[in-house]
Amino acid sequence: LPVREEDDVRGRASHPGRHAEEGRHQEPEEGAAPSVTTAWRSGPRRMSATMAESEQLLLVLPFRAADGRDDFLVAPCNAAAVAWVDRWPDWPGPARGLVIHGPAAAGKSHLAAVWRRATGGIALDASTLAAGGLRAQLGAARFVTVDNLSPAADEEALFHLFNLVLERDGALVFLAREAPHRMALTLADLASRLASLPTVA
Repeated sequence: LPVREEDDVRGRASHPGRHAEEGRHQEPEEGAAPSVTTAWRSGPRRMSATMAESEQLLLVLPFRAADGRDDFLVAPCNAAAVAWVDRWPDWPGPARGLVIHGPAAAGKSHLAAVWRRATGGIALDASTLAAGGLRAQLGAARFVTVDNLSPAADEEALFHLFNLVLERDGALVFLAREAPHRMALTLADLASRLASLPTVA
């Protein structure tokens, strides 16, 4: 039966939710931009692909390692170590070097990286040094940072490394958990060499 216009109006008034729902499901007119709801209903795969593309864009942002001097946060606990690194190359001789000690994550490696940038030096790890292959590990380097200084390292290799760098008129920066005078070093010559260096936390 034909629906009279006033009946249709009364029907819409008595069931607004139903007609509003019907209105939301209507297709957009030709040429009109689809709504978000329509786009989601008509193409969820496309929406997922678009979201995936957006997430991939985040992965191509440039990354810069925070190992520069300006990236280092100076605090009272590390001010002395920072001051020594900043005064390079004005370090006292004849054995130019420095021992930086402190707990893990205290910024020792960061400061060592700053010094290597200034000197063009290399990084070695005391735990991997061996007297027999020392020259190969050192290469032609004159400026060296040595991480993980401890009695567990090859003390003979550390002593020879110290001498080789001094022969080349270079310098060393040692990184350790504790000051050398607190270490139970068995090689007196190495202990004496380390004791001649400034030690800062």
